[in-house]
Amino acid sequence: MGNDAFCDRRQVFHLRPPSSYVHSHTMQLSLTLTVILLCVTSALTVLCGYMGQRPMNPHKGPRMLPWRFLMLLFFTLSLFLLVHLLTVLGLKQDQPLRY
Repeated sequence: MGNDAFCDRRQVFHLRPPSSYVHSHTMQLSLTLTVILLCVTSALTVLCGYMGQRPMNPHKGPRMLPWRFLMLLFFTLSLFLLVHLLTVLGLKQDQPLRY
């Protein structure tokens, strides 16, 4: 029997897509998109903060949305977008020197 029927294990486990495929499908946030998303998440943070601080109305029943958790979630996303915006604008920190 020949070895033609069997695959080499090194070829099977080291399959990778071509480098042109990997690099052509990466998504980068542009400056405009970053600013728009930062404004939207900031507005949603303020809205969720407002809705979460309102007094509870027992006649309407319990609140069905966790407004305070959503506020923290949108605030965290806003911080990430702010850091990304500063990086896009060129205000990035250089790597510390290693001794």
